Amino acid sequence: MNAEIANKPLTKSERIRKAQLESRVTESATRMWASLDEIRDRRLYRCDFDDFETYCQETFHFSSNYGRRLATASVTASHIIEHSQTQNVTALITSESQLRPANALEPAEKAQAFDAAAKQSAPKPPTAKHVRTAV
Repeated sequence: MNAEIANKPLTKSERIRKAQLESRVTESATRMWASLDEIRDRRLYRCDFDDFETYCQETFHFSSNYGRRLATASVTASHIIEHSQTQNVTALITSESQLRPANALEPAEKAQAFDAAAKQSAPKPPTAKHVRTAV
């Protein structure tokens, strides 16, 4: 990367565009998790595969354990989005591991824990450690 560009601060329009693109990435991740959850729950893999494990391995090259964690993250993320008091909470949901500490909580409790973690980590998204501490 060009050193001039690397050290140059972002313009206002670049910061806005960066935020838009990051939001798309986050939205894509949560959409992907929800898709896996539905495929698993409705067994939509059954036309080509006998089980979810083989489906995950052959289609996405990851373990069924990881696939189940992503599907669970979808449920946790939807509960957080539905019950959160944090503005633009969707943009703060960045990974499955970040949500894992809240998985066992009730829907509203997931949001409360995530909101507390987001407040602690502001202005950056909370890490799994932040969420674990809030739980």
